Amino acid sequence: MRFEKEIQFEDCIKSSRNIARGKVEVSNYPSICGGIGSCPSYEANDLLYIGHGNLDQLKECMSEKKPGGIILGVNNSHYFVDYLNENQIAHVVCQYPALVWSGTFHLCADAVVDGNTYVHENIFYDQNDSALSFPDNARIGPHAYFGKNVTLGDNVSIGANVTIEDNVTIGDNCIIKNSVTICRGSILGNHVILWHGVIIGSEGFGYEQCPEADGIHHVKHPHIGNVVIEDNVEIHANSTVDRAMIGSTRIGAGTKIDNLVQIAHNVSIGKNCVIMAQSGVAGSCVLEDHVAIYGAVSVRDNIRIGSFALVLGKSGVTKNLKGGTMTEWKYYAGMPARESTKRSINWFSEKGINVLIKKAMKNTK
Repeated sequence: MRFEKEIQFEDCIKSSRNIARGKVEVSNYPSICGGIGSCPSYEANDLLYIGHGNLDQLKECMSEKKPGGIILGVNNSHYFVDYLNENQIAHVVCQYPALVWSGTFHLCADAVVDGNTYVHENIFYDQNDSALSFPDNARIGPHAYFGKNVTLGDNVSIGANVTIEDNVTIGDNCIIKNSVTICRGSILGNHVILWHGVIIGSEGFGYEQCPEADGIHHVKHPHIGNVVIEDNVEIHANSTVDRAMIGSTRIGAGTKIDNLVQIAHNVSIGKNCVIMAQSGVAGSCVLEDHVAIYGAVSVRDNIRIGSFALVLGKSGVTKNLKGGTMTEWKYYAGMPARESTKRSINWFSEKGINVLIKKAMKNTK
């Protein structure tokens, strides 16, 4: 991706929206950046981020095209800094290199957000509903539908084919992408982002098994609650959050939810949690603050997971999990999920095979 115009490396780094996160050390080699790239596929004078890169690969790439600058993490800088200094390549060493790198994306011509305000002429709402008003700085796409008593905050962006049902409140600076459905009574805080196809506040899955003469019948429980999504939550494509049977299903401030995630009725998720793709959290579970759920994890109903707990991918949580601390997380894995002393081991790597051999030798003694 190319910048709108060439920019000095140091000015480019200073423009990052995440430059304040952690200690930063910038080299004093003058350089011009023309865009953003990643190794090995980038253009000359691109700004690069090196995470877990290979030094030999980096040298090979730089022999053909010199980057405009490189962003390195503190943990891996010792692999690269000497080489960069020898070749007088501009670089910055910081605590959160990926954040600093992505914080420059707004400089790209292709990433400039259309700041124009508009309300498309082909939208659907009750024109007699005096409660609905569109803020002057709103952006409303075609074929959006608004129910009664909808409240929209400042600077909202609502895409095409969005459905917003009765009594919904949407806070300031929210972004609602195409084909999202927000069901009745849902409340969104400020700076919430809902990606394409998200459904908020659909009917929960709750039935009572009742024996009848001809067998078992499933009698549905009505769901009259709602969903509350707090500030700075982001929910990615085709995920669902069901409304509560009574009360609220709640997503805490700062939580991020990946694609294809199911959050059931009456679940309470704390602040700054992360839930990755294809995971499901069953009804009435409580995830405390700072819980991390990796991909394809299933959590049965009425479970509590403590703060600073991390559940590894494809695990099944069948009982309550204790939390850890910010410096000592608790790791869980398996089916059923049990505490793991190691975050993860790739059993097919050389290290993993050696671990298996040692275990086998120990068992034969």
